[in-house]
Amino acid sequence: MFVAAVLVTGLYVALVGQSVSAEQVAQRDMGRYGAYAGFGVVDLPPGSRIRDSLSAALPDGQGGQSNVALVCTDLAIPALAHGSIRFVEMDWAQDPFPGNYRTLSGRWPKRANEIVVVNPDTATGSIPEHLSLYGGRVEFTVVGSVDDLFSGNMEVFAGPGTWAAMDPELAAVNSLLRAQPVVYWDGAEVPATVAAIAQTLRGASGDTAAADLADQVERTYVSREAIVSQARPTWIDRSPAGYTIPSLALPLLATLAAFALTRRQIVLSVRRMTSVGVAHRIAVGGASLAQSLWCLAAMVIGHVVGLALGVLAARLLARTLGQPVGPVPYTIGPLAQGIAVVLLGCVAGTLLFGQARANRVDTAGVPGRALGQQPRTPRDGLLRNARHLLAALAVGVALVRLPGLDSPAKAMHVAGLLAAAVLLMLPDLIPAVFRRLPEANLRARLSKRQLLTDTRRATAFIAAIAVLLGLSTGFVSLLDTMIRTAGAQVYPDVLPGQVKIADIATDVQPAPQVALDAARTVPALRDQTPVSVHYLTDADAVGETHVVADDAWGLLLAVDSVAAADRLLGTRLAEQRRALLARGGVLFWDARTPIGDAVDLRLAAAEGVGAVLATIPAAAFEVEPAGWNVGTTGLVLTDTAREHDLPVTAGAVIYTGVSQADAEAAQAAVNAAGLDPRIAKIYRTPPTPIPPVALNITAVGVVILALALTLTTTQTQIRILRQHLGHLVALGVPPRWARAVLVRQHVVLTVVATGVGLLIGFPAVLLAAWRIPGFVLSIPWGQLAVLTAAVYSSIAVATLLATRRLTAKDRLAA
Repeated sequence: MFVAAVLVTGLYVALVGQSVSAEQVAQRDMGRYGAYAGFGVVDLPPGSRIRDSLSAALPDGQGGQSNVALVCTDLAIPALAHGSIRFVEMDWAQDPFPGNYRTLSGRWPKRANEIVVVNPDTATGSIPEHLSLYGGRVEFTVVGSVDDLFSGNMEVFAGPGTWAAMDPELAAVNSLLRAQPVVYWDGAEVPATVAAIAQTLRGASGDTAAADLADQVERTYVSREAIVSQARPTWIDRSPAGYTIPSLALPLLATLAAFALTRRQIVLSVRRMTSVGVAHRIAVGGASLAQSLWCLAAMVIGHVVGLALGVLAARLLARTLGQPVGPVPYTIGPLAQGIAVVLLGCVAGTLLFGQARANRVDTAGVPGRALGQQPRTPRDGLLRNARHLLAALAVGVALVRLPGLDSPAKAMHVAGLLAAAVLLMLPDLIPAVFRRLPEANLRARLSKRQLLTDTRRATAFIAAIAVLLGLSTGFVSLLDTMIRTAGAQVYPDVLPGQVKIADIATDVQPAPQVALDAARTVPALRDQTPVSVHYLTDADAVGETHVVADDAWGLLLAVDSVAAADRLLGTRLAEQRRALLARGGVLFWDARTPIGDAVDLRLAAAEGVGAVLATIPAAAFEVEPAGWNVGTTGLVLTDTAREHDLPVTAGAVIYTGVSQADAEAAQAAVNAAGLDPRIAKIYRTPPTPIPPVALNITAVGVVILALALTLTTTQTQIRILRQHLGHLVALGVPPRWARAVLVRQHVVLTVVATGVGLLIGFPAVLLAAWRIPGFVLSIPWGQLAVLTAAVYSSIAVATLLATRRLTAKDRLAA
């Protein structure tokens, strides 16, 4: 009990420490200010000087207590990162976000075109002192670097005037190069400040009416009080299998195990007290009260020790990872929950184990009763019926919640209910399993009869080990599945050897001619004809009106020839597939929509799906995920589309067979032309998904729980069994022979516990893979083998430690 309380409480503190509190969110988003507004109202092109106008337009008294930021979420700096970089321009002399950043080198920017790099360790290479962007039309000077305590993403922070100094002509060919104004102030005079922001932004908002613009600004207003008052889910809520289920199951099982493993002492104590005239009910109550007080004391002391260790671990972890230190969590709730669970376990333990009389310990040889069956009393029947009712109720609730299962957390809850049902049925299943054990020799017969002598104690041991093994293996499997699922959702822009040239915002629009001309300065691109990718959509209503196949709502692609399809798909199609395309068919790769030998093509629009335009032959095809095919459903030839009078829109062009060096040269040529280099999409290996630290903490914590409690539970179980084996040694049985009997018993218990653990551990990951769309089932057999071997090793170590000196005196152990 003490070990369970220490580990569960320590895990609680560590997980809460990894959860960002509402106050920390306010500190992260607001810094020293009390409110902000304006983000998303207007898009400011490069060269806009509206920042100074906003600062001057704020009401009197706000000048020294406000700060205007310009935020661009899609800046391209190839020297720092392959993807988008967030750009923020502010007056950094105010120290707007104290405590959010740790300076690594240099200083904060003071003038235009000075920047600091945030999280420089995530850069693609060494960071130069001078950065040239968009063909030299933007020049930055790196004056420092800082570490963001709240995020690991790369950003650049620029000095005042940087956005205004950019060439306004960049806006014409870089549609994503836009900034959003955000005004921070102390939160006073909200109506006047909102009105001033709206009035100033009116010149940059096109034809938006002043009243509508004021409403838009007001909708973006956020106060510090609103952030602080908003409840935020913690990692306790997001990962029930990591804390909620263990915090309920382990104290309960530990309490029941304490009663089961000390049942002999309780029975002897009751016998002694009743022999001197104490009423049986009072004797049972006294013995159970003593056991209950011990369990409660162990829970409280373990909670205090776990709180101290958890706070220490959280502080060390925050320092090691460079994260903000979370507040010490309020643990009265977990302590009260633990005490309530222990009291429930004490009541159940008294009913299950405390009522047994000494003459009911063994019924072997009683006529008409199978070995291991205890005499039934009305109370036994009531308890059995209550268990069956609760198990049926748990299964019923799980079935009711199954249709709404759409997240890993809900899968954990449903799996927890099913695990509870399995555990409630164990007292009926375990004796049936034991009675089927073979009796090949005297050791096997003695092991079997000793297990059947007290099946309740064996059941408690199996339940404890099964829960520990099931929780640890199940959570490790679920974590691996979540990582693989995240990995399946990260894909490259193109297949290896391909270079895609398209509009920076969408593949459905062709790239500017200047981008194509720049890319074709690379001989590897100039010397080939690219694959022209067409989309079956209306050019005047892209994304609103398009052709769909059956019930699949994604876009259909089209290419000019079968040879072009080979180049686009990165493989030579089988003759059957080539013939299907040539005769007007579709290669269909949307795995979410089953298809037959033919599909119906319809025109989908905002008002719904129209009549069937054509029915064409179809065949399933597995395509390698890439940016140009994600969100699409299949491929036809352009001749097929025109034959059925389907809308066709030209989009991206894709070059194939390009080396990585030539692909990077093409991207650099686009950048040198003053364009966003990401207009030329090239192949880069997708990053490996990294799970949140809290999930790793949970996995490690659950494994430590399993190993530590397995060790202590096994040692306690063996100490009890030593008493019986001590009688055998006293009768002349060699200690080695008696030790072999004990080891055989624990092999049986461990094998049965492993089977039950599988029933408890795997439903969460199986349900998640079954019910959650896109969830990729992954069982880490290697990790599970190591974990199971570690649990088995802890049982073996405990067995060896507890039986290394087996003597006749053990029969007298209390």
